[in-house]
Amino acid sequence: MKRRAFGALRPARPAAGEPTPRAARRNRRSKGRATGPPLCLVAGAALLTACGVPTSGVIQAGEPAMGMRPGVSVYFVSDGELRAVPRTAPADAGLRTALRILFDGPAASGTTTLGTELPRLSGAPTVAVHGATVVVGLPPGVARLTPLATGQLACTVAANPLQGRPSAADPVPTRPGGQAPAVPPASNGAASPHVPTTQDPGGAVAEVRVTGDGWSVSRTTDDCP
Repeated sequence: MKRRAFGALRPARPAAGEPTPRAARRNRRSKGRATGPPLCLVAGAALLTACGVPTSGVIQAGEPAMGMRPGVSVYFVSDGELRAVPRTAPADAGLRTALRILFDGPAASGTTTLGTELPRLSGAPTVAVHGATVVVGLPPGVARLTPLATGQLACTVAANPLQGRPSAADPVPTRPGGQAPAVPPASNGAASPHVPTTQDPGGAVAEVRVTGDGWSVSRTTDDCP
């Protein structure tokens, strides 16, 4: 063991309140360390700003698109059964648009796997509303519709209830003086009572009556697929 030489001076003790040499060295090392935010966070914020992405605040998504509609629904025939087929149409399309697409047939819409029993018309059909009954008048020369063809027409009318009511695009035929026409007689020849056109535009269609040159058929809409 090495002994201290006689008379050698011992290191002076630090005065009260002063740091020891070891504590002073620790303080010098800590002062050299970075005190700002981590470098990775600064770089990430700079990258987001450069890409045009705001670093704070709420990003507004804007107003939703307005005036979009899925279109109208028409009924064609598949394996002897009625089948509803959606078709795109303008936002202001009415029941007349659906009837035009229906009578044009599935081939006119690009559908080759479906059929129809409805004939091509020489003119536009007329539409009148009598309570919960909608009367569709076909132009002269159209033969009496088959039950399946009547179902195509009736279910198409029922599938577009809001478009099938009186509107600027779909006026209701009237008699001279503004009176509503009487409901045409049923297919059995018996006269039907007059029903005024007081149905609310939002009501449901319960029956569709189709009239032609000397004939009339009707069908309820509660069994439409």
